[in-house]
Amino acid sequence: MKSHVPKALAVICPPLGQEYMSSHRTLRHLADAFADVDVASIRMDYLNTGNSSDTGVAYPSMSDCIESVVTLCEQLQRDEKIENIILLGFGLGASIAFQAAKQRDIHTLVLWEPCIKGRRLLRELRLLSGVVGGRECEVNDVVGLTLTGQLIGELEALDLENEEPTKAANTIYLYRNDRGPSQKLLASLAASNTNAIQMAYEGYEGIVDFPTETLVPYHVINRIVATVSRRVPETATVSLECMNKTSRDNIIDTTVKEELLLFGANKLLFGVLAQPVDTVDKNQPVILFLNCGSEHNVGPHRMYTRFSRKLAEKGGVSFRFDIEGIGDSFANGKNQDNMAYSPVAMKDIGEAIIVLKEYGFSRFILSGICAGAYHSFKAVSELGEGLVEDAILVNPLVFDWSFVGENGGEYLHSISEVYRYKSTFFKLNHWKKLLSGKSNIASVLGVFTQYAKLRAYNLISRVVKGNEGPVIRRLNKIAEKKCRLMLVLSEGEPGYQILAVSAGKEINKLRDSGLLNIIHIDGGDHGLSKRFMQDELYRIIESVYLKNRGY
Repeated sequence: MKSHVPKALAVICPPLGQEYMSSHRTLRHLADAFADVDVASIRMDYLNTGNSSDTGVAYPSMSDCIESVVTLCEQLQRDEKIENIILLGFGLGASIAFQAAKQRDIHTLVLWEPCIKGRRLLRELRLLSGVVGGRECEVNDVVGLTLTGQLIGELEALDLENEEPTKAANTIYLYRNDRGPSQKLLASLAASNTNAIQMAYEGYEGIVDFPTETLVPYHVINRIVATVSRRVPETATVSLECMNKTSRDNIIDTTVKEELLLFGANKLLFGVLAQPVDTVDKNQPVILFLNCGSEHNVGPHRMYTRFSRKLAEKGGVSFRFDIEGIGDSFANGKNQDNMAYSPVAMKDIGEAIIVLKEYGFSRFILSGICAGAYHSFKAVSELGEGLVEDAILVNPLVFDWSFVGENGGEYLHSISEVYRYKSTFFKLNHWKKLLSGKSNIASVLGVFTQYAKLRAYNLISRVVKGNEGPVIRRLNKIAEKKCRLMLVLSEGEPGYQILAVSAGKEINKLRDSGLLNIIHIDGGDHGLSKRFMQDELYRIIESVYLKNRGY
């Protein structure tokens, strides 16, 4: 902050489910922009979400989310005497903020693309769940949001157009310019005592895209920040004592303790160390959870948070952290913001190991999904002797980013399509489609031709040019160190085939020596979007961890 004396405090309320993961980047940049105009902020996780505590059910409900916001605002107003609270929510988070503002006096309420009718959201979520598919479960898993009976009932009852007015002195309502505002909500705001402002904006799709593809709408953020800042008296202040009360330790329950760490050369990297409350055995390994793509440290669908705490309940230790430019670790010029395949990931993993060594640990296991699997694979071969004992590679798509970066789409598409065609070779209905002309024979032949060219290129590079390639060199180093690799693949994932194209002989040697094991998650998808997929992955990770502890 410019003056280091904030004049107001913004409580930022995220949405739920996949939108929570995708919007994290934009809401973090929003908090940074508030700081530039001397407005402090709290980016909160509700109960049973993100890095916050669980109530026992581990599924969020609207009532729990609203209570989380109300409790925070009450504490800030009662204990810290903060008068100028800005309550801002995005998507379903805006609806949560609206409900909380009915219970507390708020200076400014910002409704950014609020979910006005819960029934419409439920329809969209169920349609999306049908696209994702997967095994039938006891609860409705919809790409990261568990629709319990309670949450379904709360969403069915949600209707901001027919709600009682809030206690906010000012309300800013942002709506998509391609849809327009809710006229009933505008009329309701106009009839209340709030000073209402409406704004059309562009950029919604970029905010909620896949986390690796998100776009931060800086122009919208600047408008929000400028509008809010103008309404806060310049003479107002927020106690610095309040801002310094953040605790690094968080007792999750009677058995689990978590510590928030800023680490690295400039303390710009962020991570969460989870361990038992009781005495910790420093001779056991620490498992490091690496970012899945550009999703922040809680992991896709919050699985890293849940995995960390379940391991801690069994006496284990884990560290979930963000590499530079991802999640809550700031880009410092060495990695672009939101770049999953970071050129400095090895340095960041090394920094994580350094800080864990300061806590007395010396044995480590790496685990990551997609890009995190690639970084784990690379780190095992490049880090010092004996540092990493095991690496759990979940659904990797890349083993040599330098090669894939040049023609990655063509490379991955060819191998993935060949794998798909091979898997359907003995299925009669696919032959019927091919022979009846319903399948594009030219396209199929093109895929196999491109695949043959790639295999020929690898063969020429190795035999004629004497060039082993980085994948082979890394596998040989892993074999020398006797590190163990666990390749975990969801149904239809081409990770093994991609590895075999580059280093077929080497992976066979690793398998024969027991240093490479392959496990499949039946019915799984790439991001492990359903709870049963996540539970199966946890069982695999726990088995590796406990085996290393000697159980």
